[in-house]
Amino acid sequence: MDVAIPTVTLRDRLLYSSGVVNYALKDAAFGAFVLFYYKQVLGLSGTLTGLAIAISVVWDAISDPMVGAWSDKLRSRWGRRHPFIMASVVPMALSFVCLFAPPQFALQTQHSLFLWLLGSVLLLRTALTFFMIPYLALGAEITATITSEPIWPALAPTWAGLPGSPSLPVPCSCYSPIRRVRMAAL
Repeated sequence: MDVAIPTVTLRDRLLYSSGVVNYALKDAAFGAFVLFYYKQVLGLSGTLTGLAIAISVVWDAISDPMVGAWSDKLRSRWGRRHPFIMASVVPMALSFVCLFAPPQFALQTQHSLFLWLLGSVLLLRTALTFFMIPYLALGAEITATITSEPIWPALAPTWAGLPGSPSLPVPCSCYSPIRRVRMAAL
């Protein structure tokens, strides 16, 4: 009995591949904005900024396998992966807002700013884990066979590079001393 194996359309491939954009935004934020913003603009010591990010990376190494195992075992009417992906969207957005808009009480001392940054990056990395681990596992489950759709891995990096590229010059133009002098003169 021949069973027709459904092919994955170009539209489905592009939609699936666009899921990596949030990870690229996180990478762009951490690579170009977070260290600069917390150290130069908010005045947090570089040691504390680096420590908060390092702790979040260690947490990420612990939480990734836990979420992966949980996602593998979950049974729901929406499937194994979708509940995690959907549940991560709001916390991910909130964590970005928290990361770049600390409240006034967090700006009072180095300790409070460090705790705010640590909480924000832990929330961001946890939400990203709840999205990315099931998302990456979903890619293997979408195709019928291992060799049926070899283009899947090639599309994700293409999407990932788009958001970060144009945003790299922004920290320099927004927070440069020249701009601050010009803004103060106005």
